[in-house]
Amino acid sequence: MCGEVPYRACVNPLMANICHRLFCQRRAGSAFAEVVIFSLKNADLSGLPCQVHEHLSDEIGRWLRLEFFPRRGATVGWTAQRWSGLRGVAGGTSETMNRVQCRRHRWTRPAPRWIVFPASVECLESKGLTD
Repeated sequence: MCGEVPYRACVNPLMANICHRLFCQRRAGSAFAEVVIFSLKNADLSGLPCQVHEHLSDEIGRWLRLEFFPRRGATVGWTAQRWSGLRGVAGGTSETMNRVQCRRHRWTRPAPRWIVFPASVECLESKGLTD
């Protein structure tokens, strides 16, 4: 939002998903979160330092470290215990992320009833970023 926490992704993402977990809904402040995953070495957060909040999932018992810029409050990226060596980047944080095509909707059970899942994507009821 403010451009003070630029990041750079050197290659195409390894995967891009839409997550409907309640935690992801709350983290994104929306009905779902766009999750774009890169190798840790290929996605670099730079600029002003981010703050980190560690969340221990009550659904799966693993940690997720959220990186956010305190002045704007938006989550920029995260790392997860289950996905060592990978970095998630919030899909809505960059204009170039709009070109990334999400191929899966995960944790679909808590999705709002008005969500219509495209027929062309895989839908998984209980699989999330850190499962």
